[in-house]
Amino acid sequence: MKLLKTILGKLAGISKAGARFPLAFLGLIAIASINAVSIENNHDFGKQIISLVVAVFCFIVAQVLSERFGKTIISKIIFYLAATAISIGYYFVILTENDISLSISVKTTVAIFALLVSFIWIPSIKGKSDFNAVFMSIFKAIFTSAFFSAIIWGGISLIIVAVDQLLINVNQHAYLHTANIVWVVFASMLFLSLIPTFNGKETDEERIKKASSCPRFLEVLLSYVLVPLEAIYSLVLLLYIVKTVFTSNWNNNLLEPLSLSYCISVILLYVLVSDIKNRFATIFRKVFPKLLVLIALFQIVSSVTTVFSDGIVHTSYFVLMFGLYCVICGILLSIFPPKKNGIIAAIAIAFALVCITPRMDAFSVSFASQSSIIENTLEKNDMLKNSTVTPNANVSEEDKTKIVSAFSYINRINDTDRLDFLPDDFESYKDFEQTFGFPTKSYYAPIDTVNKHYTNDSLQLIDIGNYVNMSQQIEQLSRCN
Repeated sequence: MKLLKTILGKLAGISKAGARFPLAFLGLIAIASINAVSIENNHDFGKQIISLVVAVFCFIVAQVLSERFGKTIISKIIFYLAATAISIGYYFVILTENDISLSISVKTTVAIFALLVSFIWIPSIKGKSDFNAVFMSIFKAIFTSAFFSAIIWGGISLIIVAVDQLLINVNQHAYLHTANIVWVVFASMLFLSLIPTFNGKETDEERIKKASSCPRFLEVLLSYVLVPLEAIYSLVLLLYIVKTVFTSNWNNNLLEPLSLSYCISVILLYVLVSDIKNRFATIFRKVFPKLLVLIALFQIVSSVTTVFSDGIVHTSYFVLMFGLYCVICGILLSIFPPKKNGIIAAIAIAFALVCITPRMDAFSVSFASQSSIIENTLEKNDMLKNSTVTPNANVSEEDKTKIVSAFSYINRINDTDRLDFLPDDFESYKDFEQTFGFPTKSYYAPIDTVNKHYTNDSLQLIDIGNYVNMSQQIEQLSRCN
């Protein structure tokens, strides 16, 4: 009875979430419907689905904005109209593209990240609940919705397997349709149903307190497991930094993924333990922001040395921006009390907007950097005159590598048409050797392994020697009969 009561309570919460986030709910239904058509017809609706995902995030942000700042009906309508305009504008922007390029994918991901952080931060702006409480409620909601959805999806999948094996044949698409409904609609709405209304007339103080409280199990896990593990992780990175300084080996890229994951984990863990009152959590809040600054600064120095030699690409751009963000966060977390943690969310949104703003975004800066490498190298070898490239096969191997590497990156992000010194009818690698005087293949990184694939030629007869083939055997048998 208790389990049934819990399930009915969750379903009731989902219906209330649908009433609270109506446009987001309709967007999720639309995504699931398009996915269902795509599963049956194997048609690509990537642009439509991504546009709807952006729209869903815009609408949930519009709702929390209206709850926090929507004092009148007109202001609430303005928030939703703005979300609708942004969604429609985004759809028409990507509709003009032939396909979803790397640039669009990355910018969309950054924009969704900014919307997600806004969704967490907005309820805490001069509200009764601080950023830590909102973050904790969302953190718990993510795991709760994932847990329930996984159980439901697994149970339904087992039922489909049983029916398919014991009763009747079930279409294989049934599994994909089940996953589509459970993970797109049910999981999302269950997540939204677990987020209390932090502002407005429907604010429930008891529900907020319950949703934002840290369970004893999570408190023990954070304080006595994750914090010590983070300390060991910090020690390893500090020893690596000392080793790098003494050996002067700044070109080793092993540190980059390790330091980035470290910075992310420190920031998340700091917010989660902000309201925990024990020795481990207290020491973590005092010490780790300083370590965050140190390791982020080291990563910036390491990335800058690489940028000086190879130029900026979008990955190094994001690494540098994130490193700078972590340095600022570490300083602010060292100065301000945990109640002011909302400032790191505001800075994250600002950095995300910079990363997708034209002329300042990752791909604009990367193109400018890589194109300048090509132009400077061409001018150094007297190959660029009056915006026209003069082929030269006698360029040094180092300069050839620079040109090919920079050109390959620009070609990968589909921006070769922006290179003014290339002819209008230039076709990537087809015209590269004729234009520059040397090929591209010779300067790729060496390949250590070779993959080979062998198949039979169905038209090639196999020599069977003295054996009689089947057709002759059948012919002889038919004559005997």
